[in-house]
Amino acid sequence: YVNLTGNINLRGKRVNVDTRINTELGKVHVLAAIDMLNKKYDGSLKLDNFDLGRFIQNPNIGKLSMAIQLEEGTEFDLEELSGHLQTTVDSIYFNGFKYSNISLNGFFGNNGFLGHIAMNQPEIAFDLDTKIDFTRITDIVAYGHIHHSNLRALNLTQQNIKLSSQLDIEMTAFPIDSLNGYARINDLELIRDDTVFYNMDVITFDARSWGDNFKDWRLISDILSVDIDGQFNIENILGTTYEIIASRHPRVVRYLPEWELKTDSIYNNDFTMIIDVNDTEEFANLINPELDTIRNLNLSLTYRNRGADYFEYYFQASAPKIQF
Repeated sequence: YVNLTGNINLRGKRVNVDTRINTELGKVHVLAAIDMLNKKYDGSLKLDNFDLGRFIQNPNIGKLSMAIQLEEGTEFDLEELSGHLQTTVDSIYFNGFKYSNISLNGFFGNNGFLGHIAMNQPEIAFDLDTKIDFTRITDIVAYGHIHHSNLRALNLTQQNIKLSSQLDIEMTAFPIDSLNGYARINDLELIRDDTVFYNMDVITFDARSWGDNFKDWRLISDILSVDIDGQFNIENILGTTYEIIASRHPRVVRYLPEWELKTDSIYNNDFTMIIDVNDTEEFANLINPELDTIRNLNLSLTYRNRGADYFEYYFQASAPKIQF
């Protein structure tokens, strides 16, 4: 059911809205004052126990209570609008945990948005500064700090693991085959059962993508490094491999998992992936106390195909020390 009450007052070029909506999903309250002549507006939106998970059909998300306040809004064109935004999330349930007192404050103008989001609970506390360019909506610019988080309390893991770190991201993230930029995790600290500690200075992911699916992606950390260099279409490579195997080795396909890998296009791929593991002793103990270390492990894969007619790959591995 939907129960709509309220009023809309129109005087010349001014519009005032005060509307309350009650539904099976929850309550919504909208307040707005709009000056059509001068292109100015203020308003607020409140959700009370709104069943967001049911609305978007996601069982991991529960009810949401929040308030959005827009002040000093001007212009209606996306390229020219400006204003101040204040948002408070009183509560939202995700994966069975109640997140509360989340604040998002910011300013939008000059075709972009600058904002700060923060929350502080015994189970998790963080703050994040972010920038959004409306002309390049797929660009991610963010810097933040996870002060503390208890992953088991948040229902993200069954183990008693606590985490803190700093985040620094500046990247064009979509589409995935046009990935460009960097993402860094600094001062990562992991604690298991309050007894096993692990610290990592920095994890860096740098990505360059250009031309006809050419890429140079690198991941560097204290534990390992991964370098993928060459030409490949990551969205299509599993489907391309499936089609090649199906045409050359049809008997093998029947043993593969029933993934929907068929693709309409067979892209050319020619890349090398190299993985070097330095020493996992401290990190391995965090995951499994019986795994002592993996040291100086090297994996190398070369993959080439030209359509479905030409395909070859080379794989090489060396593991001087795995202690379990």
